Amino acid sequence: PLDTYAYALYKNGRYSEAAEFLLAALQQYEQESISAPAEVYEHLGMIKEKLGARDEALAAYKQALKVGANMLSQTAKERIDSAIERLSRAGDSGADSE
Repeated sequence: PLDTYAYALYKNGRYSEAAEFLLAALQQYEQESISAPAEVYEHLGMIKEKLGARDEALAAYKQALKVGANMLSQTAKERIDSAIERLSRAGDSGADSE
């Protein structure tokens, strides 16, 4: 699937390409009237964060929590909450992290 390929690109530091494939995956889910898994939004947040798009990363992480409210493991929720907190602090200080 496109989202798996996007994550592989992310792991190899190819963030712009990963973002393109992940957005295509989200479109595919939408066209098929299927809810995208929370992990897709989490991965989008990770990619957008690496690209320095803080607001887009925050929105993606928040969507991951919304979509996966009852399905994410506690560890995944904590990981996403931590990312949201980190990005929120970075926004308050006016500097992006990494």
